Amino acid sequence: NVRRLPPRQQIYFFYQAYLQRSRQRGLPRRPAQTPQEFAGYLQAHLPEVESDLQGLTGEFEEARYSRHAVTTGQVSTVRGYWARIRQALRQRKAG
Repeated sequence: NVRRLPPRQQIYFFYQAYLQRSRQRGLPRRPAQTPQEFAGYLQAHLPEVESDLQGLTGEFEEARYSRHAVTTGQVSTVRGYWARIRQALRQRKAG
């Protein structure tokens, strides 16, 4: 259960789910792409969730690269970003 993970790991979980679902829908992240580059790439294919892509990516980068405490409020925000991105990816046909 993702809710049992510490907040930082929950954000990692949602980011990994985002990468996996994108790959399944024919939008894989290239190995050398930074998180911001990948978000920009997806924005061209999913413009309706541009702000969610930027939000999720920013929160992931902060959780991954900073020493700041990650709050449950941040996790809740990321969960919302992910829900909207997931819906947009569901509506996109694979390949």
